[in-house]
Amino acid sequence: MQLVNMSSGVNLTYKEAYALKVESLNKHGIGFVEFCDRFGMSHKEWHHLYHESLDANLTAPTPLTARHLEGFPVNVVILSHASRGWIDRKLRDFAIKKMFPDEKIFAFEDVGYNPKSNGGEAYRILCGKMSVAPEETVMVDDSLSNLISAKKAGMNTVLITQGKNGKTGEHECVDAVFSTLPELVASVKQTKPAFQRQRGLRLTDCRP
Repeated sequence: MQLVNMSSGVNLTYKEAYALKVESLNKHGIGFVEFCDRFGMSHKEWHHLYHESLDANLTAPTPLTARHLEGFPVNVVILSHASRGWIDRKLRDFAIKKMFPDEKIFAFEDVGYNPKSNGGEAYRILCGKMSVAPEETVMVDDSLSNLISAKKAGMNTVLITQGKNGKTGEHECVDAVFSTLPELVASVKQTKPAFQRQRGLRLTDCRP
């Protein structure tokens, strides 16, 4: 928020910008709506300005590599709150862009700036664009709030715990739990769980 605050010429302190972000998160499930409404900036303008301002070294290299994805038996697409330009840049940085051509990337702007945690509209838009039923998809995420909305939209769900404790039975919205993305990929390759056998299955949101 402070990055856009400075880049857009809006005179807010860090504390004021942070408070506005929290207010927006509480009201809308996403951090920039109140900023846009208050200062007359479009969602598109804010979103792209924010990602243009980000430090390229902000994200750590993904443990998911092209080697993991080679021969993967399901179709994987990315659904992200990031801009398409940022996603493309990071995929190239992580050397897995070849695994995700443009038609397999769904950036925030591609789903109408609908947050993944906000009622499931982002997932319905994604499934519509892919011509696939939600029940034929699996949403993979490390955020329970995102998975709650995905489940409401009719998707199967997988929680990535990033090494933290987590059990499927603890969360009604979660169908399966894995510690890391490579662990999930290896399991799908080796055991072919029941959801993999569904027709036209897509695993969404690999979150590089």
